[in-house]
Amino acid sequence: MPGVWTRRAVLSACAAPAMLSAFPAFSSTLAARRTFRILRDGDDIGNHVLTARREGARMTVEIDIAIAVTFLGVTAYRYELTNREVWEDGRILTIDSVVNDDGEPGFCRVRRDGDGLRVDGSGYSGPAPADAATTSYWSADFLSRGVWISTQSGEPLSVSAADQGVEVIESGSGPLTCRRWAISGDMELELWYDASGDWAANAFDAGGEPGRYRLQSGGDSLNTLWTDSVSG
Repeated sequence: MPGVWTRRAVLSACAAPAMLSAFPAFSSTLAARRTFRILRDGDDIGNHVLTARREGARMTVEIDIAIAVTFLGVTAYRYELTNREVWEDGRILTIDSVVNDDGEPGFCRVRRDGDGLRVDGSGYSGPAPADAATTSYWSADFLSRGVWISTQSGEPLSVSAADQGVEVIESGSGPLTCRRWAISGDMELELWYDASGDWAANAFDAGGEPGRYRLQSGGDSLNTLWTDSVSG
């Protein structure tokens, strides 16, 4: 059906470093949560929820995405993703992700393997670099990493980030000052991070229509948990 998302658009949407000035050094907060509304051409089509907890050098992030694109009251496209990432000392320890892409299953399973990572996914099985990030985007530190593992399919994606300057964007709690980054390479989208290095928005091509994430509630900083886990 015209206008329905392509799988590449979903990958860019969901499927966002030292380049940012400075992050808070330490925090007593051990858990955090952020929620986004997902918009397509201004229409609300779903939500994206991240919850995180830190225990010493280990950080666990759980992600739930639910999208439903409707046309004349009928659901024309549905997408669901559940993902659990475990990081230790700033590197991936495990990823377990399951996807329903409008009836087509996808998955990503990653385990640390010696000096690297071993990926078993619906789109790729094989090695990946130990310092890879993911297409979950939740820390600005990911911007300095040249490979992102797709949590939809397991594919290692080569990417680069270009600083586009400071902008004020709208969020559920009002205007938010962020830095915008253009992502290019194996995927293309724009990501916004706030002064704490937390993911605040993204923009992407949603099947020929403009797609956008809008932050609804930030709560405590996921990125502060991240920097604490690496520093601690």
